[in-house]
Amino acid sequence: MSGLAARRLGALALGFLIGSWPGAAAAQNAEIALRSGVRTFSPSTSQDFAEQVAAAPTGRHGLVSFRHLLTPLDRRRLTAAGVTILNRLTPTVYRIHAARTAALADTAVTARARFFVPLRPEDRVDPPIWRAEFRRFASRSPFGPTGSNYVLDPDSALRLVVRFESDVSLAQTRTLFQSLAITASPTRAGSWRAIMSRGALIALAANDLVRWIEAGPAPASSDMESVRAALGVAGVQTFDVGTGAVTGLSGQGVQVGVFDTTGFHGGHPDFTLGGGTGSRVLANVATVGSHSTFVAGVIAGNGYQSALVDNWGVANGGTPHQWHGIAPLADLLGAQWLRDPGAVNTVTLRDHIATHKLDLSNHSYWITTDGEYGDINRLHDGLIRGDDGGDGSPIPARLHVHSAGNFAKQPLSGNQRGFFSLGSQLKNALLVGNYFVAADRIATSSSLGPTHDGRIKPDVVAPGTYVTSAGYCVKNADTSDDAVLDPPYYPAPGSPETQPCRNSPTGVRSGFYWVQTGTSVASGAVTGVLALVLQELVAAGTDLDLTPPFPSLLRGIAIHSARDLKSDLPWFVTTDGTTGSLPVQAFEGPDFVSGFGLADAAVAVDVVRTGAYRQDVIDATCQVRSYTMKLSAGPLDPVKLTLAWDDPASDVPELSLTQPRLINDLDLVVIDPLGAKHYPWLLDQQITDDTGAPLADDAQTCGTPVTVVRRLNPTPDPYYAGADGTGADLPGSVDDPIAPADLQPAGRGKDHLNNVEQVVTAGIPGTWTIQVSGFLVDQAPQPFALVGLLPGNLVPFLPFKFCQRFPFICEMRFLALCVRYPILCKRPHFIPIRPGVLALSFRDRLDVNVIELAALCAALDVPLPCGGSRAATGPTTVLELGPFPVPLRPTLFDERGRVVPGDLTAGRWRWRLPAGPDALFLFISPEREIRPGASYPVPVGFSRVP
Repeated sequence: MSGLAARRLGALALGFLIGSWPGAAAAQNAEIALRSGVRTFSPSTSQDFAEQVAAAPTGRHGLVSFRHLLTPLDRRRLTAAGVTILNRLTPTVYRIHAARTAALADTAVTARARFFVPLRPEDRVDPPIWRAEFRRFASRSPFGPTGSNYVLDPDSALRLVVRFESDVSLAQTRTLFQSLAITASPTRAGSWRAIMSRGALIALAANDLVRWIEAGPAPASSDMESVRAALGVAGVQTFDVGTGAVTGLSGQGVQVGVFDTTGFHGGHPDFTLGGGTGSRVLANVATVGSHSTFVAGVIAGNGYQSALVDNWGVANGGTPHQWHGIAPLADLLGAQWLRDPGAVNTVTLRDHIATHKLDLSNHSYWITTDGEYGDINRLHDGLIRGDDGGDGSPIPARLHVHSAGNFAKQPLSGNQRGFFSLGSQLKNALLVGNYFVAADRIATSSSLGPTHDGRIKPDVVAPGTYVTSAGYCVKNADTSDDAVLDPPYYPAPGSPETQPCRNSPTGVRSGFYWVQTGTSVASGAVTGVLALVLQELVAAGTDLDLTPPFPSLLRGIAIHSARDLKSDLPWFVTTDGTTGSLPVQAFEGPDFVSGFGLADAAVAVDVVRTGAYRQDVIDATCQVRSYTMKLSAGPLDPVKLTLAWDDPASDVPELSLTQPRLINDLDLVVIDPLGAKHYPWLLDQQITDDTGAPLADDAQTCGTPVTVVRRLNPTPDPYYAGADGTGADLPGSVDDPIAPADLQPAGRGKDHLNNVEQVVTAGIPGTWTIQVSGFLVDQAPQPFALVGLLPGNLVPFLPFKFCQRFPFICEMRFLALCVRYPILCKRPHFIPIRPGVLALSFRDRLDVNVIELAALCAALDVPLPCGGSRAATGPTTVLELGPFPVPLRPTLFDERGRVVPGDLTAGRWRWRLPAGPDALFLFISPEREIRPGASYPVPVGFSRVP
């Protein structure tokens, strides 16, 4: 008899036994109401389940109806028979897993179970999703854009949340997603956000590992919490919502300028020192506006008024301090926009720096909508770099953070929409796009790059959709008075969210909160993040007034620390007004949709905390600055270096808009320990000589001319196209409509358009050489910032490699941390080490530092076998740790998750390292609340004993 026949015979026997049990006939109609419909328990469903269990390699999940409430003894007997209880649905119906070898016909099971029911695919899916009734997921929120759907994308991809059975491993989950070409990422709740086709959904639902599939999260989360979470702010800051007290980084001691059409309402309680008293507003202008007040709240509001009432006596309806901003203790300075070259506002900028110590400024307004790099762009680039402000006197260099604009769908002039729809053409500013957190994509309104001369913009993106922040308005005034600057896509016209003073009993309404969407919001969020970075620079010894960082350093840190966004399918389609549908998609590396990715506060602060940056100067064409870094533990993946410089303003208004505006051209080359050269991301560039012949990277010689040929060009320039009234293009226009095939992922090579370059490559142990050279330095000297240059005294920890190499201990000891801090599993983490001292930092009490002993020994140059090659005979290696400056809990594990015993004497931990090949790992976590991001020195050493 075959094995299959035997299993079927056993299943039939089980069905007979169950059907012949006393009382079985009375239980024939036992039912349970599921979302998919009523399921009836019967001998036939039990037989079906038994057959499925016998045929499955690892058994099956299902439902069982028991005769009585289960006791602990019942559970033990069932487990011994191969039936594992997972959870209870009703008092007597449970979800279970039956192993392939389960003895379902054994009396230990039949004495307790009436009937089994197998699970069908539709039992695992929310019924509207299963029936493809997606219209119900169109946004009903008063804040949502018309026609948006948070489940069904325009390209028919589905955005869903997937939960797995509790006994499913991380490796099984990832293998299943990969086999079905599903893009997924874990959530803090233990589920997965996934993007899949309809076919993949059906296949996924049929898999026994899946517990439940439902719609992705609805978008109407109108507060700052989603903004802070997406930016990783919790990794460097703890905010006490009860008292408003902040531990970790808060922006304290950093002065931020808010440049807008008007000043902001400095009397909003969110801008107080705390407790509704005092003020953090150092300077402002008399005219007050709603837009600037909102942006100031995103940057530095403390949320004081969230749970209180406004000046009309209307309850704000939030929880205490709910709508606090990113840097809630930063000082603020209000100023009017810098759209007029040489205007009095340029003098205001100088005064704010000289008198009020301004360190950074936000500019949520557009300065061009026609693609022209004109006087206003030239003015801003010069101001950022620290050049002449238009009156013969230089202004100290400070970074400007600019909104990218909301013109992708609704241009302000001409036909500049979709790609090439940026609100500025700046080189030296940090340009920020709008990331829609709930939809996990760029907002459809957010302006897309590149600049008209082909540069990568926006630089980064940040959350800016459906955000709640500080409000101010005047009775019956048009609260979108400054919408022409950076038009926010408000809710429906006339709603309280767009016109909160429409039916006001008094003239001015203040002390309230409202919702806005747009790149104005996103740029404010990134400005807040950089205020935290500046505070960390102060802690590292930088004097922001005497030796402020180069603007390019802050821009470089923001770009370097951004999380690369990548979508396997287009998020949606757009049009440039000339061609048909153009796919909007984020590729690996930089792209013209999301720039270099989603801003991340925790990673940006880590750059400063680990000292992974340099500021230097190139003095002439062909000059080379070389740096080295040693990677002693591998494989390290990836190595990432970012070069940024503040380029002189371009003053060639007569030049075609598509010609490069780069003045000083620097090059970044990274050479690995084997001598291979690695070049930066190269997006939409082919380099040729003056005859049109392509030039290889090594053939591009400094000081010689090169030509950049691009695939992607702007649509007709609105200043010229049809200017004679006939609709025909006049001389000087550019007419090369974009085609979908033009939108390609970045390659690699020497870049001759951008003043930011980034190399990303797989790491190998050994000494790396990083070269920054002047390909063409027309206006010397040229300061630059290099980010990612690791000091030699770092212990690396690479979660993604760790989980690949040691899946058992990863799932046992580390997976929960990955769910809490997803970014921790996506990027390298480096722990600074001084001679004999580890510098540990933690996000909160639940955080943990993981240190592989092999990496620690390599960083300390310990000539002892301590990381997986310990001899069974001879002297024993001893690890000593402590004493600790704060209560910490260290545990040493081997790669199979077993605890290596240690002893604590006089505040110092000691472990005798066991013999054998297993890798060893230190897990160190706080025993009580600590200051997020603070550095705690912990002595560490190795010795040998007989």
